[in-house]
Amino acid sequence: MSNAASGASTPRTGSTPPPTDGPNPLALGSRFVAQYYNTLSNQPDQLIRFYQPASYLSQGMGSQATIPVQCNKETVNELKERFYIAKEGVESGKALPDGPIRIELEQGAIDAQPAMNGGILLVVTGSIVYPDIAGGAEKASLRRRKAFVHTFILGSIAGKRNYYVQNDVLRFLHGESLE
Repeated sequence: MSNAASGASTPRTGSTPPPTDGPNPLALGSRFVAQYYNTLSNQPDQLIRFYQPASYLSQGMGSQATIPVQCNKETVNELKERFYIAKEGVESGKALPDGPIRIELEQGAIDAQPAMNGGILLVVTGSIVYPDIAGGAEKASLRRRKAFVHTFILGSIAGKRNYYVQNDVLRFLHGESLE
């Protein structure tokens, strides 16, 4: 039985979509990701510069439901805190030392597609690595790692080659590891 007869495939129109005249989404997305996560690691208070008042963001853990919120003065702190909030220690109530976080994308990926109105859809997978913590006599130090999926829709500012984060969905995957 063919896929067409079983209804398992999407009907094709036979036409190929025209090539986009805009920038390469993956090249632009890769530059954005490098700049965004560098800012997050080194100047987290500056993350707001990537957003507009019409931006939406949400975050969740595992399969937890999320509620999007619009970016405004009250939600500005959520931009950085959602990465740093997970800095609770290995034992309940024990805080990790302050220090920069590191984003690792070596075991992850950046996927990019053109979106409506000249925007770009980005899906980033990676891990956040938190500063070393003391591990006791048997372990000199432990590094806490948390896997995530971060989805962005970059909106295009009309008439310019500038982009802003229109939509931002951060999802931490279940569990974390110590190394």
